Amino acid sequence: MRRRPSLAAAGRGAYRRDESAHEPAVTQDRAATLPHRARPRRSCHLAGPVHLAIQVASGVLLGFVEGWSVGDALYFTFVTGLTIGYGDIVPRQALGRALAIVIGISGLFLTGLIAGIAVHAMRAALTDRDTG
Repeated sequence: MRRRPSLAAAGRGAYRRDESAHEPAVTQDRAATLPHRARPRRSCHLAGPVHLAIQVASGVLLGFVEGWSVGDALYFTFVTGLTIGYGDIVPRQALGRALAIVIGISGLFLTGLIAGIAVHAMRAALTDRDTG
């Protein structure tokens, strides 16, 4: 029966049965294999418009449920989605309140997405400025 090695020996590959079969492969520096600028994913281009469409559709549906005009519904949508919440227009029905929750959560995602895009753009601009 084989003895278990100490913890210090475990980091050096003492648990390996066949040392020669598990030699570490020579690896290149990962940064050297990546292109200078990675292409953006297509799904990222759709995330903002999809969330905005969800907000607008939820707002128009909310306006229909509550009997508001389209202008009031869109106003409520963006005030709620941006988490401002003036409180001058309030949904009264249960479905309207549920849609207001969807609008609020979608607005949080949209705000986070916009902030993430801004941070990515700033990082890319600073990296480009520093590298050349």
